Amino acid sequence: VLSLNLSPLGFMFLAQLIIFLLGWPLEWTEIIVIFVPIFIPLLAHFQIDPILFGTMVAVNLQAAFLSPLGFQFTAQLIIFLLGWPLEWTEIIVIFCPIFIPLLSHFQIDPILFGTMVAVNLQAAFLSPPVAMSAFYLKGVAPKHVTLNQIFAGMMPYMIIVCICLAFMYIWPGMTLWLPEFLYGK
Repeated sequence: VLSLNLSPLGFMFLAQLIIFLLGWPLEWTEIIVIFVPIFIPLLAHFQIDPILFGTMVAVNLQAAFLSPLGFQFTAQLIIFLLGWPLEWTEIIVIFCPIFIPLLSHFQIDPILFGTMVAVNLQAAFLSPPVAMSAFYLKGVAPKHVTLNQIFAGMMPYMIIVCICLAFMYIWPGMTLWLPEFLYGK
């Protein structure tokens, strides 16, 4: 792409055309996983605002028939899966800026999304196969405590966290009532 000597506008047009054309045979999660590592350095090279680029991606994703609930579920699924190998700081700093510009296009409350990300990361840190929290506990637990015992003790909490996440999807007002009460709409 750099050898094409594109202007920033030309690059944005080419990138959006690629995303639009691949939006029909591929899922949007595949597009993000494949193209974000490619586009982020190019955005910096062409000095393009990532929020503007994310907004254009959102328009193309809506053209690929993605509903707001589908976006929210898929974004949370991606964050959950990334919570296995990555720490929360990497997810918040690297991946949330990809999703945040898309929230306004899908009419999702940013406070709801952020709260769901926090709860979702708790579930990801507790769930196998990686379950970083279990290994932290194993490091400070007495020698006779096994990893299986730690997993068995974490499962009830994991189930509660997943139920809370489901409630947040079903009744978003339950999550938003306190911020709305304190700060207004």
